Amino acid sequence: MRRALLVTTRPAPTQTAPTNAVAPSITGTTQVGAILTGNAGSWNGAPTPSEAMIWQSAADAVGTGGYTTLTIGVNNANGTYTLQGGDNTRYITVFITSTNAAGTATARSAAVGPVTTPVSPPGPVAPPVIT
Repeated sequence: MRRALLVTTRPAPTQTAPTNAVAPSITGTTQVGAILTGNAGSWNGAPTPSEAMIWQSAADAVGTGGYTTLTIGVNNANGTYTLQGGDNTRYITVFITSTNAAGTATARSAAVGPVTTPVSPPGPVAPPVIT
């Protein structure tokens, strides 16, 4: 007795490159020493893409003259950046690269800033001396 072998084929899963559905963003106070939090936004794609975040600064809000990648003060584990003294007067963005088996896409947050230096409160005033 012969047995028939039934072979079924499934179509390959559809793969689509990442596309940005909701733009990346930054929250927090733009003062030296403050912590900014980056949000990668929302991405579509199949298989589900993974995102990488890069913190950058520029001399103005639109990046005229280019962007500088920030490394000191970056905490990639929780998507935060602590503003440094060198960030004073600069604008900060997050640049997101989203990748899956079908491709790669990028998006940048709107810039926040300019970064300012906190104003120190005046020091103690000596009481008047009565003579």
